[in-house]
Order: sequence, then structure tokens, then C-alpha cells
Amino acid sequence: MTDPTFTVLLPVHRPPPLLPNAIASVLAQERQDFELFVICDGAPPETAEVARRHAAKDGRIRVFEHPKGQRNGEIYRHQALQEARGEFVCQLGDDDYWLPNHLSEMATLLAEFDFGNLSQVEILPGGDVELLGGDLADPKTRHTMATQPITPCGPTSTGYRLKAYRALPVGWAPAPPDFPSDLFMWRKFLAHEGLRFGTRVVVSSVKFSAQFRRGWSLDQRQAEIEAWVPRLSNPADRGLLTQAAMLSVSQAEFRLLRHVELMDQEAKESADRIRRMHQQMLRMDADLGAWAKRAAALEAQLRQADAALRESAARAEQASAAEARLQRTSAALEAQLRQANAALHDRAAQAAETEERLRRMDAMVGEAVHRSDKVSRKLQKMRRSWSWRLTKPFRRLVRRIERGGRRG
Repeated sequence: MTDPTFTVLLPVHRPPPLLPNAIASVLAQERQDFELFVICDGAPPETAEVARRHAAKDGRIRVFEHPKGQRNGEIYRHQALQEARGEFVCQLGDDDYWLPNHLSEMATLLAEFDFGNLSQVEILPGGDVELLGGDLADPKTRHTMATQPITPCGPTSTGYRLKAYRALPVGWAPAPPDFPSDLFMWRKFLAHEGLRFGTRVVVSSVKFSAQFRRGWSLDQRQAEIEAWVPRLSNPADRGLLTQAAMLSVSQAEFRLLRHVELMDQEAKESADRIRRMHQQMLRMDADLGAWAKRAAALEAQLRQADAALRESAARAEQASAAEARLQRTSAALEAQLRQANAALHDRAAQAAETEERLRRMDAMVGEAVHRSDKVSRKLQKMRRSWSWRLTKPFRRLVRRIERGGRRG
């Protein structure tokens, strides 16, 4: 059996109303050399039953039934690709719809690149058409995808070579919480060296994204898609769709130019404000210069006052030391004075005692003088008496005898 050129992944997790239209858009492709893998990620049994009925009618369709996997069941996509036989890998959701030229345009793209995307067209509620831009050949686009949670291409408009996928260290796997599963996978391609990246600006698929239809029932969404199917099947209407998509880009470019003009005007106004602020800052700088001079003068005065204060403190310390010395000297003098007073008191007492003794001695001397005078008078009286005169010879004799006795 000849291997198919394309392996198409169609993950599904909800009830079946939207699935038949997605499968029909694949079966209506200009290129019929594909295999279609319907991957049921915990989808209800009736969804798997619808997929099996289509597989029973077309041998290119295979159904992979699994219980609900982590996040969006990315690991089941990896497992399916282990059995893939196609050269190129494409993908769509059950709420997406391929135009008949999708696989043809993807073959042209992937003949030149390993990983790439076609233009992604979003149909908004109410019928407006929006074409999402972004060129994977531009390094800036790839850098944005690698550093920010932004991607210009979802799975519906993206394709890659199966050989490039199998060269990756890690393939489809659960993305971190609140991070887009497709961008998590695309970053693995972007980080792999040697791969070629590119984009073709062509309308080949449309999305009816759930994010713009919150609160809608599946029946409402099915009715919307089925209302679009006849228009998408008609070549003339597809041409109008392409024109509307391109016009949306032109309108977006016009809005972007207008936005740039407004931003330019705001930039000029901002420049004027900045210039005025700069002038104010210059004036403030001049004022600050004057204040700086005043501050310098005040600082000099403060230093002088501080020096004077330190000098006063030193003098106060010296005075305090002198006062302490004076107090010690005064205490010593008081002690000496007390000692001197005590000594003076002792000497005064001794002087009084000496004076008392002198008075007594003076009295005794006076009494002795008085007695001596009395004796002298008695002696003079005695010497004038006749008995003294008569005994004079005897006294002489007694003195001679005494002298003679001393000599002997």
C-alpha cells in the first residue's frame, strides 16, 4: 500500500454535533492522499460512535479512543504520530473547517519548510471575518513566540514534516497550567537547530473559536457552521471570503497606521512635556545649586558651632577638673586647718597650763623673794646685833677648823 502524503490529527473531547462537518471538510480536499486520525480524549461514547461510522465508510480514517488525558490529551497525539505514515502532519479541531485547497497549499508550503503555517481566518459571531497575520520566516516573529505567550498560528493552519517531529527530543506532551498547548509544542520546533520555518498568505481554513462564543450551546454552534458550509463549498463565495479576509488585513493595517499616527502625536506631545519638564528641572537644578550653596554655608557655620561647642565642652571639662582639684585642695586645707586648730587648741591648752605654772612659780618666787627679804632683814638685823659682833671671832675659828679639816 502506498503511504499517504498527509497525516491529519483531529482531537475531540466533547459530544459529536460539530464533528461531522470537520470530517467532511477533510474528505472534500483536493488532495486525497491522507490518513485521518480521530483522537478521542475522553469524548462521550456517542462521539466515538460517530467517528467509527465514518471510519467504516472510509479506510483512511482511524479512531483512537482514550479516557480523558492530562490537559488537552496531548500525549495521545504523540502516541498516534508513532503510527503515522504521512510525510506531512496537519491538524484541525472539531469546530474548524478546511477549504478544499488546504492540503494542496500545505504541500506547497512544506515542500520548502520543515514547519510552517497558512493564513488563519477567524469567523466572528455576526459574520465578520478576521485574518490573523504573522510570518514564521521572520526571526522577530519566532522570538516573540519563544519569549511571550503569543502565536500567530493555531493547529488548524499549521503543518510540519513528520521527520522533523520525530527528530525532536520531546514531542506532544501536557503543557504547564494556563499555557497554550499548541504554543508549548511549537516552541519545541523553534528551539531545534537546523529546521526551516515559513508562512504562505493564503486562505484555506476557517475557525469558529469557542472563545468568541461563550455561553453558546453545541446546537447553536452546529447551526452556525452548517449555515456557512454552502458558502465555503462555493468557489465564488470562497473568493469573496478571501477578499473579506484580505480586506480585514487592510483595515487592520489602516487601524495600525492610524494607531501609529496617534502614537506619533502622543510622542510629540510627550516630547513637549518632557522638554517643559527638562526646563523645569534646569530651573530646579539652578535652585538646587543656590540651596546647595546655602547648605554649604550653613554646614560651615555648623562645623564652626560644633568646633566651638567642642572647645566649650573641653573648657567645661577642664573647669570641672579644676573644680574637682579645688574641691580636693579645699578638703585638704580644711583637714589641715582642722589639724592646725586642734594643734593650736592643744598648744593653747599647754600655754594656759604653762601660764598657770608660771603664775604659781611667780607666786612662789614672790613668796621666796618675800621670805628672802625677810631673812635678809633678819640677817641684817642680826648682823647689827651685839651678839653677832661678839661671836665673830668664834665664827672665824670655826671656818679655819673647817678649812683645815678639808685639807687633812
